[in-house]
Amino acid sequence: LRGRQTRETTFFRALRACACASSRWHFFFAHAAQASIMRLLLCASAATAWCPPHVRTRVVAWRVAAQRIDIESQFVDEDAILAATRERLSFPIAPDALIDRCKDVIRAQASLQDATVFDESIYADDFRFVPPFVGGATPLNGEDVGLDKKAFVKALRGFDLLAAFPDLQQNYHAFRVDPWEPNRVWFQTRAFGTNTGDLMGKPATGKRLELPPEMLSMTFNADGQVQKFTVGYVLDRTVGNTGGLGQAFGLFWGVGAPLPIPECRPFTPSLPLLALGKIQAFLDGLGDA
Repeated sequence: LRGRQTRETTFFRALRACACASSRWHFFFAHAAQASIMRLLLCASAATAWCPPHVRTRVVAWRVAAQRIDIESQFVDEDAILAATRERLSFPIAPDALIDRCKDVIRAQASLQDATVFDESIYADDFRFVPPFVGGATPLNGEDVGLDKKAFVKALRGFDLLAAFPDLQQNYHAFRVDPWEPNRVWFQTRAFGTNTGDLMGKPATGKRLELPPEMLSMTFNADGQVQKFTVGYVLDRTVGNTGGLGQAFGLFWGVGAPLPIPECRPFTPSLPLLALGKIQAFLDGLGDA
């Protein structure tokens, strides 16, 4: 019994030391959230790596029991949820009609470069264009982010992607209305294109690009105008030859003309993330010993 108490005391001392060490590492990490994740992972790893065998067995059994849920309850009735949400929010446009409206907006946007033809009224006065890294930091308290209607139209007219990629094929598919947001249509793309024209002064490369699958969405008001347009959210960064980047970012990088900011380049892990992986591997090694 004394030996068991000694082992458990040693374990908890080590756990406290681990927590203290993680507090000191806080200054090494640039962001407080990263430090919090570090402490959680260190403590969780220490709990499984350094505890006595009988305690480790109990911990594993508790985790397994906690994960026993009714998996069937995780599959929802989308039609029922959508119907209830539409009724609660009194949104007047039926799902099929909203999808048709979304496709009409896509068709209309094909003429965006021509100010004499393009009808900007497809966008609401409070329209926002929200790609992953444009228009401000991710909102934490409901702040508006993204580009407004004027800035969005001006930005897209600043460079003509179709002039650089005349055969650009977006392959729009998988249109559906969000059951929890009955005024929002989600859809996907699997884009391909060949760079046969100049791109912002860079001569054509003749390179054939395949972009990763991407998720887009349009959120509408009751009058059928677009209030929010999201693009460029990559579903699988391992697909294609644009460094896991979507839309314009991927096209620029794919032809060797990436925009001069980290967000417009393929993902590389930060030093804190690399350090976290090394520490995790070290703790895993202790557990296997």
